[in-house]
Amino acid sequence: MPLSPEQDILCERLEKGEPDPRAAALIRQQAREIDDLWDRLSRAYALVRQESPAEMIQDEMEQLRAMLDERQQLKTPFKLHCKLRTAVSSVCGL
Repeated sequence: MPLSPEQDILCERLEKGEPDPRAAALIRQQAREIDDLWDRLSRAYALVRQESPAEMIQDEMEQLRAMLDERQQLKTPFKLHCKLRTAVSSVCGL
């Protein structure tokens, strides 16, 4: 999304190293807009592929499991592996 003139000026100030408390608000706003756009794109993509949300979740779970398996094979430190396993388990309801 294009920046407003005010946002553009704020970015220029930040690039020059000038602190501005409005920067955090701009970052949060941009992050929300990106997140909203990503959600809309994901829904549109699912419609095009005629997938249900359950199928999308199943695909995501499979990708997360594959990532965990790959990390385990690379002998990821035990602590990191446990954190990843716990995160996936809580998200996937395992």
